[in-house]
Amino acid sequence: KVQPITRIDDRNLQPGPIYRKARELYMDFAHSK
Repeated sequence: KVQPITRIDDRNLQPGPIYRKARELYMDFAHSK
């Protein structure tokens, strides 16, 4: 599974473009099976 890193220690992070790209690639891979 590809999930965004939303917390590092006590810092809250928004899912960024790298997460979106990784999820897009993963979805393409998962649906190609």
